[in-house]
Amino acid sequence: MKIQQPTKESLSIELAKVRQSHTDWVVSDERRRKEFAKAFNWVKNANFNTYGTHIEKEPQLPSWEQIFVQIGRLLVAQEAQIQAKEVMAFLTKSLPIPPNKML
Repeated sequence: MKIQQPTKESLSIELAKVRQSHTDWVVSDERRRKEFAKAFNWVKNANFNTYGTHIEKEPQLPSWEQIFVQIGRLLVAQEAQIQAKEVMAFLTKSLPIPPNKML
């Protein structure tokens, strides 16, 4: 069985497809990272007019590592809040305090 060598034209077509696919991936990656920056209120710079009032905030382009660290922090904070509620529920059941003595 003989393997057919690709032609220059077919390689050019394939290269154009790969370049377009890469461009699409880069654009959508940047869009996603900017949306995370907006959600976390991460701003690269802010433009001000001569009166000092705010005009426009430009979201920074965070790395995926920064995004994952921030999400991790939020998950830890959420878990701590859940545990604190469980502890408070346990304490109020086991040590009932009269309402007028509560802080």
